[in-house]
Amino acid sequence: MYIKEKEVKELKNFIKRLHQDESGQGMAEYAIILVVIALFAVAGFTFLGDRINDKVEDAGDALGN
Repeated sequence: MYIKEKEVKELKNFIKRLHQDESGQGMAEYAIILVVIALFAVAGFTFLGDRINDKVEDAGDALGN
């Protein structure tokens, strides 16, 4: 049983299209990762913001005295 040349060509075209379609998927995954990191950073700064502000004020007060 032989594979026809036309079928091989169609298979190659299918693989090329599949590869091209996945390139956008990778970019979307990076965007999702960046959003998740940004959300954790905002949550962390929100949670620790008062503590950081207090430490900066303490340092300023120590330098002022």
